[in-house]
Amino acid sequence: MSPAMIETIFADLVEERNKPDGVVDRSLTHITFSHYNEILLYKHFDELMELCRKYGFKTYLMSNGVSLTKQRVDTIKQYSDVVVHLGLNIPAFEKDLWAKRAGFDADQFERLINNVTYAAQELRHLGSELQIGVNGIDRNIVNNGYVTLGEKFSELDYNLDAEHERQHQLGKAMFPTINVHKASLYDRTGLIDHMMTNKPHLKKLAGNNKTVVGCNNWGDRSIEWLNVNSAGSVFLCCNDYNFDYKFGDLTKQSIREVWQSQLHIDVIEKAYKEICTNCLSARWSL
Repeated sequence: MSPAMIETIFADLVEERNKPDGVVDRSLTHITFSHYNEILLYKHFDELMELCRKYGFKTYLMSNGVSLTKQRVDTIKQYSDVVVHLGLNIPAFEKDLWAKRAGFDADQFERLINNVTYAAQELRHLGSELQIGVNGIDRNIVNNGYVTLGEKFSELDYNLDAEHERQHQLGKAMFPTINVHKASLYDRTGLIDHMMTNKPHLKKLAGNNKTVVGCNNWGDRSIEWLNVNSAGSVFLCCNDYNFDYKFGDLTKQSIREVWQSQLHIDVIEKAYKEICTNCLSARWSL
C-alpha cells in the first residue's frame, strides 16, 4: 500500500473519530501493522512512522527480528512517541533449532542475535513493552486438552517435555533486559490441523446447541476492529488468513460506507456460523 493511500485512511479515521455521530470510537489511539507479514520490510517504513505521528496514532510493531536492522532500530527510537510496543517472535535461541523452527537459513542466526542485542541497548525506553514471545507448546497444554496433536506432528521432531521451557530460559539468559515470555501456539481456526488442533477443546467450550455471539480477542474483532489489507480491502479478523470474509474496499469507499453496509452485517453473520466456530476467541451463547 502506498503512503498516500495510508494517509487517506488515517485522515478518514480521524474525521470519523471527531464527528458527533462518527463510526470510529473517540478513544481510538492505537493501530497495528500485522497480518502474517513483516512490517519492517516495508520500503516506506519511515514515512509510515511520520504519518502515525502526523495523525496522532501510536502503534504496536511485531517482527521475527531478522529485519530489525540497526537502521530500523534507530528509526523506532526516533519515533518513541509513536512506537509503544515492539514484539519479536523468536521460537528458539540455538542456531540450528532456530533455523528449523523459523524457516530461515542458519547463517541468519548471528544477524538476528546482533539485531536484538542492539535493540535491547537502544530501546530501553520501551521497558516491558520490548518483548520476545517464545512460541511453542509443552506437555501440559496437551494433557489438559487445550491442544490435540495432529497426524503429522511427529515430523516436527518436537520434544514436548523440554523444548519450549529450555528455549524460554535460554532467551531470558541471553536478553535479561527484554521481557521474554512463553507463548502457546494454537491452530489459527484450523489452518494447521495436520500439526496440531484446538477443535476437541472447542467442542467442549461450545457444548450442545450453542452458537457464536461474539469475540474475545482484544475486544470483539467482529464489531470493534477495522482490519485493512495491503490492497485496501476490509476484512473481518486477523485469523482470516485467506481474506475470505471481506466486506469493503477503502480504495473506493469511505470507512463509514464500509462499516454501515449490509455486506458488513452479512459477513459477520456468515463468520459466526463458519470461521468463528473454529476459533478459541469465540464467545458462545449461554
